[in-house]
Amino acid sequence: MTYLGLAFQLAMVGVFAVSAVGKLRARAEAEAAIALLLQLPQSRRAVVTVVTALLLAAELTIAVAMLVPWVAAAGQVAAIGLLVVLTLGVATAVKQKISVPCACFGRPTSDLGKRHIYRNLILITIAGAGLVIHVFQADGNLSDLHVGGVAMSVLGAFVIALLVTYYDEIVDLFDTSPGSGVGTPPL
Repeated sequence: MTYLGLAFQLAMVGVFAVSAVGKLRARAEAEAAIALLLQLPQSRRAVVTVVTALLLAAELTIAVAMLVPWVAAAGQVAAIGLLVVLTLGVATAVKQKISVPCACFGRPTSDLGKRHIYRNLILITIAGAGLVIHVFQADGNLSDLHVGGVAMSVLGAFVIALLVTYYDEIVDLFDTSPGSGVGTPPL
C-alpha cells in the first residue's frame, strides 16, 4: 500500500459516505432531484423511491468496500462505474437544459451544470488513480506504512473530500458571471 493510494482510497470513502449520509438526511430533496433527472411524473413515486434507495445502498456499499482490503479494488471499480453513470445523467440534464437541483450531498445548493460534470470527472480520475495504484502495488499490507505517512494520507483524503463536498460553494465564491453577485459592491 502506498500513501498516495491510501489517500485516494480514503478520499473516495469520505465522498461516498458524505453523499449517502447527506441523501439520508435530506431524502425528500434527493428523491425530488432524482424524479426530475429521470423525468418521471408524480404517479411514478415508487420508482423514484426505489432508485433513491438503490443509489444510497450503492454509495454506502462502495464506501464500506473501499475500507476492506480484499475488496477495495472492487469498491474502486464500482465507484468509477457509479460516477460514470451519474456523470452521464448530469450531462444529459445539461444537454437537454433540464433544471435539476444538485442534491449530490443532501440539500441542493445549485442546479446541475457543467461544474458537476467537471467535479465528477475529477472524482473518476481520483478513483481511477487509486485503482491503478492498488492493482500495481506490491501488496495491500498496511503494516509496511509508517504512522506519519498514514496521518498525512488521512489528512490529504480529508482535504480532498472536503473540497469535493463543498465544491459548489467554492465555485460560487469565485463565480464572476453576470448575476452571481460576486464583484458587486454592497448597497
